[in-house]
This record gives sequence, C-alpha cells and structure tokens, in this order.
Amino acid sequence: MPTADTAEMAGNAGKREGEADRSLSIRPLGGPVAIGKKVKLVLLYRLPLTLEPDLADIAARDGVTMEYVLAALARQGRERLRKLASETDVRHLTEEAAGFERLTEGIKVIGNPMTVYVRPEALEAMHRAAGDPWCSLPRATVVGGYFTAIVARLIKARRAG
Repeated sequence: MPTADTAEMAGNAGKREGEADRSLSIRPLGGPVAIGKKVKLVLLYRLPLTLEPDLADIAARDGVTMEYVLAALARQGRERLRKLASETDVRHLTEEAAGFERLTEGIKVIGNPMTVYVRPEALEAMHRAAGDPWCSLPRATVVGGYFTAIVARLIKARRAG
C-alpha cells in the first residue's frame, strides 16, 4: 500500500491506489476484451470556411440543399472513421488532420454535436501521430481533426467528380 508521500510524489495526492488510472484520457486496452469494441465520442461537426464555396457548388450541381450535402458528408465521414483500424490507415490523414485539430479561427460549426465510434487501436494511432503518445490531448479534439480531414477529402473528391 503506497504511503501518502508516494501518492503525492506521483501527482496523485488524495487518490487511492488504482484511482489515478481512471482519470487518464484513454485507459490501457487490457488485451482481448477490448478488441473489436469501439470508443464512443461526441464531436462537433466543424469545417473550415474555405470549403464553403465547394459545398455550395456541390449542392447547386446536385440540385440539393447545403444541409443535405453536409448531412451526407457527415454520414460518410462517420463511416470512414469507424473503418480506420490501424496506424497505416491513420497515417495518410495525419498531416491534414494535424492542421484541423488546432484550428480555432475560420471554422464553421455545423449542426449539433454528433456521436462517432472509433476503434481503440485507431484512437491510439491518432494520438501517436499527433505527437501525443501519453494520450493527454482530449480524445474528441484529436478524433475531430481526423474527422474533418476525412470530410475535407470527401468534399475535394466530390468537387473534382
């Protein structure tokens, strides 16, 4: 049993043994129990304002409203986010996502917060790729950057096609 001095030195003053682990952003996976389970997060649907003209062009070309295009992109983005399974899947989005997760100006928040699901191994890979191996950044911030990168790529693909 740790003494009060060792708990304070570890930065866990006032916590009993084992409680310190519960406050981490992401808990250790614990082996086979976590495989296949997804992490549930709530994100804001944010897009850079620079993509708004492309969204308007897509809506006009397809003869639908901007809200319809945004909802379709959110649905496809969530689907692709769920399919990310490893560091290899995450790596190709990392550069673009890093710019979006720190973006605070020139963004548009669209609609209400939404629930997304991410595989634990993909979430860990996102944190490592973001230069956060200790997973200290908020999970929704990191995943939100990747979600925005996915949607931005979907917009660019639709604009080209």
